[in-house]
Amino acid sequence: MIRETTANPDTSSMGDALAERACIKLSGILYPGDAPDDVGLLATDRFYLYQVSENEYVIMDSGCRLDPELTIPIASLMNPLFELDHWYWHHLGLRRGCNKRDLTRSERQHTWRSRSVGDALAEHATFLLDSWSQYPNDGPACRALRRFECCFVGEGLYEVYDTVLSFSATVSEKLLMNRHFNITNWYAKRLTAGYHALQDKFDEWTCEWDVFRLLDCGLLSPMDCQLDKLARYILEPIPPM
Repeated sequence: MIRETTANPDTSSMGDALAERACIKLSGILYPGDAPDDVGLLATDRFYLYQVSENEYVIMDSGCRLDPELTIPIASLMNPLFELDHWYWHHLGLRRGCNKRDLTRSERQHTWRSRSVGDALAEHATFLLDSWSQYPNDGPACRALRRFECCFVGEGLYEVYDTVLSFSATVSEKLLMNRHFNITNWYAKRLTAGYHALQDKFDEWTCEWDVFRLLDCGLLSPMDCQLDKLARYILEPIPPM
């Protein structure tokens, strides 16, 4: 029998992974025009990003109110190699009236760099999937510290790979960008569907598996006992959904 599990929507929803990653990458840096003695400008809550269209986010900077606020393409935030602090350094500096050459020189002199943004969607999805402790039919062997991998495979799709079960499923980037999307419940349903598909295959191969039923006859050796348990586990009927 396949055991169903349901994740808490408050802890397993995707949220806004792109905005959260961007805020982290922007924080902790004094940008051109910032007061060097204002430690509040280094606060982690200085920045706030929100999506304003299918293509753009707005960057709100409590340390520098702009009218209009700077906008950044979503495509940039989804580029794992994109250096957001470098982009913001130049765009904010230009909005504050700094010279391009001075901006380039000053950027080379500042010591803290936040590096590229990475793949925020894939990394956050992996974190949420690994954080959930029990999926359908999981046994002790399924408790791995880093069980899941997630990567972009093209055409707007990501692949989620379960390294313990060698099971994979694809999910669209639009779903991963939906803050209410519960990825652990989604995976549990995909895994359950996979088990049912496997059961259907076993039903097609019933004759091939009938040999295991012969193990019900007579005294079983230790090896036969293991085979009997395996056969019963595989052939146990799945209740209707």
